Amino acid sequence: MLQIVFGAWLNFIGSVVRALSGFDFIPPSVRYPLVLTGQGIAASSQPFVMFSPTKLAATWFREDQRATANMIASVSNPLGILVANVISPVLTPHKDDIYFTLLMYCIPAALAMLMATFGFCSSHPPTPPSSSAADVHEPFFQGLKKILQNQAYLVLAFSFGGGIALFSTISTLFEQILCPQGYSDMMVGIYGGIMIGVGLFGAAFAGAYVDKTKRFIETAKISYAFAALACIFLAVISQQPDQLILTGVASGILGFFAFALLPVCLELGVECTFPVAEGTSAGLLYMSGQVQGIAYIFIMQALGRPLSPTQENLQVCSNSTSTSTGAEPKDMTVSVLVFAGMASLAAIVLIIFFNTEYKRLKSEECRAADKILNFSGSSHAISPSQI
Repeated sequence: MLQIVFGAWLNFIGSVVRALSGFDFIPPSVRYPLVLTGQGIAASSQPFVMFSPTKLAATWFREDQRATANMIASVSNPLGILVANVISPVLTPHKDDIYFTLLMYCIPAALAMLMATFGFCSSHPPTPPSSSAADVHEPFFQGLKKILQNQAYLVLAFSFGGGIALFSTISTLFEQILCPQGYSDMMVGIYGGIMIGVGLFGAAFAGAYVDKTKRFIETAKISYAFAALACIFLAVISQQPDQLILTGVASGILGFFAFALLPVCLELGVECTFPVAEGTSAGLLYMSGQVQGIAYIFIMQALGRPLSPTQENLQVCSNSTSTSTGAEPKDMTVSVLVFAGMASLAAIVLIIFFNTEYKRLKSEECRAADKILNFSGSSHAISPSQI
């Protein structure tokens, strides 16, 4: 797991570089570029960590534990975001405290670096937990070629990548979507916490369920269908003022089913591309999500319209970060409706066009059957001395 160690070090170095911007000996003209540099270094650690859960689960856990292990590792990232969103306002009551906050965030980065550096003794367990864990995977470029020729995987990359993109987009633009209807920054933070918090339960339920039943395809399609319905519900209700409870309910439903997709689709990516390396299949799914996410953010912002007179009276954007950074508040009604439409399209594509055999599970079942046959044959074999 050298990529984990490397990623942890990059994150730690980036955090330290960011924190240096708050010291008096740093010239004011250099501080902002230093923060951006540190943020870039820390961000570059993400691929080394985010692409590893499927590999970790396949290498260290049995076939009836992989989805749960994948879920725990995958949701640690949004869980960390949730904790940071809760702690940051406490650490930063005034804008002058931002340097203290950056310094405090060096502590978990340092702990993660030390745990990764000194906590890993081996990249593999002494005994492979499953027959597939002992396999030698395809070389990267050969595996990449197979993936690009795999229709089921391409459908999954479009739909699941679209799901990642849509969730990233809603997380990024949630404040811009809600503040024209009078929802404060505090309420936006609460809704984001509800989305992630309830989503953790959804991911835990889905991971445990598919580990027990192996119904990956059915679980993914049902979860995506309900996630798309939740997107439509949120798109409509979020553009109505004074709908505090319903907006929270819509956020929770979306989080539950969106997070349920995470471990299931990552495992499906491995099942439909086996024996391609787990990191390759998961990495391309995340890359699809990042590329689509960039496009979706630009599209949704471009579709924003000037505020109506009613929204001008309701909006609280003037007190939020949207105007402090120079961005003009916009009516995002069309944007969120397009957002709901894209979620529905991704769900329809997955439900109609995605189907695959579970290649890894099938391989493991065949090897288990061969072992039983070989053992049975050897136990009934008659030696020459018995004749």
